[in-house]
Amino acid sequence: MYKSFRIKNFRCFVDLKIEPLERLNLIAGKNDIGKTAVLEALWLHQGANVPDLARRVNTFRGLREINMDEPFLELFTDFNPDLVMEVQAHGTWSEEPRTLRVYRQVPRVVEIPASGSESLEQTAVEKSPLSERHSRYQIIFEYTNEDGKVFKSWGWPLERQVAPSVVELGLLSHQEFIGERPAGIFLAARHRPSGKEDIDRFSAIELIQKQEDIVRILKQVDPRVQRLAVVVISGVPMIHADIGAKRLVPVPLIGDGISRLLSVALAIANARDGIVLVDEIENGLYYGVIVNVWKAIAAFTRQFNVQLFATTHSEECIRAAHQAFVEDSKYDFHLHRLERMKNTIQAVTYEKETLGAALEAGLEVR
Repeated sequence: MYKSFRIKNFRCFVDLKIEPLERLNLIAGKNDIGKTAVLEALWLHQGANVPDLARRVNTFRGLREINMDEPFLELFTDFNPDLVMEVQAHGTWSEEPRTLRVYRQVPRVVEIPASGSESLEQTAVEKSPLSERHSRYQIIFEYTNEDGKVFKSWGWPLERQVAPSVVELGLLSHQEFIGERPAGIFLAARHRPSGKEDIDRFSAIELIQKQEDIVRILKQVDPRVQRLAVVVISGVPMIHADIGAKRLVPVPLIGDGISRLLSVALAIANARDGIVLVDEIENGLYYGVIVNVWKAIAAFTRQFNVQLFATTHSEECIRAAHQAFVEDSKYDFHLHRLERMKNTIQAVTYEKETLGAALEAGLEVR
């Protein structure tokens, strides 16, 4: 589990450190302060050497997948491509940190002509005979583990013309194997998990016969839920729920709250010993059930040994979380509020006593 992490030169952060961390961490702050960016940085760090994550964090934001002329520029503070992004984390794995450095570089490649003559070195900016063009830049993921060993992977955007008026964008990548890694699952606010993602995760839970645990969490929002099943209609699979009606009901028709909570519960159950990142966790949840939802999520993260990071802009969500953990046998929860101080963004961490005092005094903690 993460005990602290530090973000440099990523998105809106010049240098941000958040500590200490708990099993459940809620990140708050005003709009446009960087709450989602904290989750993105953690996801990149957990992925360690997966360059494709640099593309995916942008698609979650609704940005263009890849800009061939200036790829991944949005990752760096002030859109400065000369910076090196860095996320360094300390955790229970060792006294030493794990560090991810991300930067761009102009590669040089060696091409061997079909004739077998001497190789020709050139920068990769020209279209190949197959109408394939590489970006001028590569994105480099340089990961240093707790033993000080360095692993370097790269991603190279390419543009391929597959028809006279059809161009596909892709990412040619090389990943250096660094060993088995704990799972990391990101549930973005703007990007709902696809039906296939939730179905795959549900199927994995069915195999280990933990469906009842998922149902127990869903009952916190809708007590009518008795069981879940994957139903295929016209060749399309979808998760349905038994809510006492004459037939099973597709989960999306029951409500946004159930759909959101189902995705969160399935993510936790499929990320054993890893982390789950949830943007705007309160979305779709009725305020009257949030306390019980937090209690259920807390129990579930402990069951699967998962560390959860979530964002919120809701004071009700913060108060509900504090109440849920006060009433629990263990207060393994921290609130981290991002604040702008002069020209930088810093994090203020609230533990049990400080958060309770702040809420009682009516201080702004969102």
